Amino acid sequence: MISPTSRISLTRSKLGVVIIGGVAALMLLSSHVVRAAEPGEGSGEFGGATDSEKPKDQKYQLQASDPDAPKDPAVEAAKKKAAMEAELAKKNKPVDEGPPIYQKWQFWAIVGGVAALTVGAIFATSAIVHGINGGDVAPCPMGYTCYGEGRR
Repeated sequence: MISPTSRISLTRSKLGVVIIGGVAALMLLSSHVVRAAEPGEGSGEFGGATDSEKPKDQKYQLQASDPDAPKDPAVEAAKKKAAMEAELAKKNKPVDEGPPIYQKWQFWAIVGGVAALTVGAIFATSAIVHGINGGDVAPCPMGYTCYGEGRR
């Protein structure tokens, strides 16, 4: 038999589920619907322009670079030379490989762990095989006569 207090708590739990569901539904309905753009539709950017309104050959550039500004050939040559020197220095930089692997402590920690696991596996395997084959010979209990290898 259900007590009257359990009926109230059941009603309260249903009410709580309804309230939580209602809040979740309101949150979903109030948010903007996100979907993938169909072919031919705009990209949905904040500017409001569609793909058909944007020029196809427009390239985005930083605001600081002005393509209409006059360019000094000496400055351009210096920039190219600096870039080439930086690339050459990057190529010619010797690679620092550090000490050999056997001189690092991580190598020896891994080798020690593998060795310990190997020794443990050998002992465990021999103990399991020994137990499967019958184990140690049990001594004869007092008052009994043993036949064979100490077994009754």
